[in-house]
Amino acid sequence: MAGISGLVWALYHLPLILFAGYAGEGTPLWFSILCFTLMVFIMTPMLALLRLRSETFWATALMHASHNLFIQSIFAKILVPNATTPWLVGEFGLLTPVTCSAVVLLYFWRTGSPARTMPMP
Repeated sequence: MAGISGLVWALYHLPLILFAGYAGEGTPLWFSILCFTLMVFIMTPMLALLRLRSETFWATALMHASHNLFIQSIFAKILVPNATTPWLVGEFGLLTPVTCSAVVLLYFWRTGSPARTMPMP
């Protein structure tokens, strides 16, 4: 189910990336799409479980808002731009899905896998 949700979120953002200039500057469009899609698919299981455990959408809404704040405003301003920066950081850089993977793995390691902790309907 989280895979379907990840697909929906990736497709929801795709028109912005393709037609509204919401892509990484300094990298090819395919690279921006690849990194963004990986990030979305990696984060979706954690966000889905957070939503189910909290029984409200507010936890995931705050997580999404925090992600946007930190990645678009805070981290973007503290990095020294050079030719390599767009390839590595930001929503369209390679280190973002890698970092998201570490965070998601840590989250599931600390809280337990969804199959062990979620009651069956």
